[in-house]
Amino acid sequence: MFPPGTFEGVETILPVARSIYQKFLQNHPTGRNGQSSYSSLLTTSPQTGVGLERTDLRAHPEFQALAHYRPFLEIACDYLGEFPILAAIDLQVVSANRIDPNNLFEPESGPKDFHIDGGGSGGKCLKCFIALEDVDENNGGTIILNKASSRKLAREIGYRQGRIPDEVIFREPWKQQLIHMSTPAGGVFFLDSYKTFHCGTRAPNRPRIMISLMYASKYIAGESELQRHRFDFDHRAATTEPYGRFLFNL
Repeated sequence: MFPPGTFEGVETILPVARSIYQKFLQNHPTGRNGQSSYSSLLTTSPQTGVGLERTDLRAHPEFQALAHYRPFLEIACDYLGEFPILAAIDLQVVSANRIDPNNLFEPESGPKDFHIDGGGSGGKCLKCFIALEDVDENNGGTIILNKASSRKLAREIGYRQGRIPDEVIFREPWKQQLIHMSTPAGGVFFLDSYKTFHCGTRAPNRPRIMISLMYASKYIAGESELQRHRFDFDHRAATTEPYGRFLFNL
């Protein structure tokens, strides 16, 4: 996790992302009518039928440049052990979900329940999240159990896939090892969602808005949403950037 101001490229993208989000609010001033769901504004949503908007990535070349950002590529290369392929790039909004304040950990079924993402058996992924606004207890930062502890817990409960109830993970020794990803606007954190138990935001009071990128090994990138919809980025620009042909799997 990196504090605001660490990456120059992040400072460049924030005003562009805020402009896209403001346009979204003009078109949908009530959000998703109180529903708590993911809306990916740049590419199609990973949850079928959820996305309200689709913004052509070619209209915002700053996002394509962000994917090429050298410090991010270096972090992804170091973790994946190979040059990454961009599997997804989104501006993601999670609507507020006002739940019982006396029982904050009783969310609706879905990404708000602890789980390990499926599909990672053939390779690795590294997701990068950039906070557009402050992420705190009022809009629910992602909660993560580190990779080593996730592996031990999965072995203890015989985990294969799907969601697990809170009482499994909010107990010792796991409870003390949970990481709450809260950050001021502009903060950045990286996560391998294929190797760690995590839960999506539980946003009780206000939406959570984040830029997300997913760098993946070649074994899983071909099944990603972005690679299936290649018109979401500019082929010519991709090939003129250093490593662009590899990053966009051209």
